Amino acid sequence: MRNKSKQDIIDHRRRHVAELRLNGLTIREIVEELPKRGVVRDENVSWALGTIAGDMKALEKHWRDAALRDIIELKGITNARLEVIIRAAFNIKDHKTVLAALQQQRELFGLDAPIKTQIAGIPGGEPIPIRPASIMEGVDLTKLTNEELNAFEIVTQIRERHIADHSNRAETTKH
Repeated sequence: MRNKSKQDIIDHRRRHVAELRLNGLTIREIVEELPKRGVVRDENVSWALGTIAGDMKALEKHWRDAALRDIIELKGITNARLEVIIRAAFNIKDHKTVLAALQQQRELFGLDAPIKTQIAGIPGGEPIPIRPASIMEGVDLTKLTNEELNAFEIVTQIRERHIADHSNRAETTKH
């Protein structure tokens, strides 16, 4: 039988620590359980509480990192599927489906910031309502006719070009 490397010992211990933690044991309970499973340091000496706490920190970081990778991957797959739907719907001029898929993308990436509808008035007074910044804000686009959607699409494209031109001019003046 070969000698176990330090990393092999850590990996073996952490597999047991992870299993016990996922079964609901506290760090103290894990320290007590490991010797019962034969997971000990040299000469049957139990692992220190600090060692197991360190294992838990490492495991929790690994679990968080894995979860973030999974979320990013799932968002990527979902976005790719939405792009296919958008292209297909756009090709057949199904604007309602395009808008619905675009809304799902906005929700997927959290692009819609909360809309402020009022500001604080004078101390002790009533809040002051704010008018929406866009005439289309609050309009249910799925209830528009195809002609209205076409007009909205044209206006949106013009607005996006205007914003892009303005951003490019601002960027050019910085340099």
